Amino acid sequence: MGFAFTFRALCAPKEGSTDAQYEDAWAITDAGEAAGVITSAPLLTIALSDGASSAVYAKDWAKRLVTTFGSLDGNVATIPNAELATSIANQGKEWRGEVEGRATSWHAQEKLASGSAATLLVATLDGSQARWDAFAIGDVCLFVIRRGKLKYAFPVTRSAGFDDRPALLSTEARGAFPEVKRFGASIEPGDRFLLMTDAMSAWFLNAFERKRNPWELLPTEPDAFPAWLQQERLSGAMKNDDVTLLDISVSSA
Repeated sequence: MGFAFTFRALCAPKEGSTDAQYEDAWAITDAGEAAGVITSAPLLTIALSDGASSAVYAKDWAKRLVTTFGSLDGNVATIPNAELATSIANQGKEWRGEVEGRATSWHAQEKLASGSAATLLVATLDGSQARWDAFAIGDVCLFVIRRGKLKYAFPVTRSAGFDDRPALLSTEARGAFPEVKRFGASIEPGDRFLLMTDAMSAWFLNAFERKRNPWELLPTEPDAFPAWLQQERLSGAMKNDDVTLLDISVSSA
């Protein structure tokens, strides 16, 4: 069975910040524009990262991570942790070579010594095997909606699971490699995959725990997203942080 994937992305920086200060990053294979239909894709790869706001050049690091892992041409389930660690170490070296010339102030040079950090989630939707697999470091989340119900939540399953110290991928190969969580399951026509960075993920799970269907509360039109997001932040329902939502619906090709 072949699948078609309808895709959209909704993104926004923190309230009071500019688009240039947005530190999330995402990539998806064969997406082309920010929204559209990807028909009969044999293997779709999606990568989403949240740069740590306390780290230097976090936006650049997050972008490098999703560019690297969003271009994978194989299933993420086949990548061992040791290979991940090697790839991250190599990317960290390239990141440093890219940004160190920009660290001209004493403050930037001081922070550069500690490197940068980000969370990361990478998922593959394998049409030929009717299966999805994902790995995650930190609190970027993936939710699967099936037949009007929340079928899977990965890697965080409760709103209480979010804090200010998620696992992070560092540019510096020091100490033990962070925990890599993995999960996978079948794909069915009609499935909806929602990938979110932490502020929206926490909002989603909190709403679900209050017996609401948060996937039905999301705005259906991009133009409605800024006002909806502002209201959720003002009400205290959502933390004021960069937000990214990648929304992928599955149908038979």
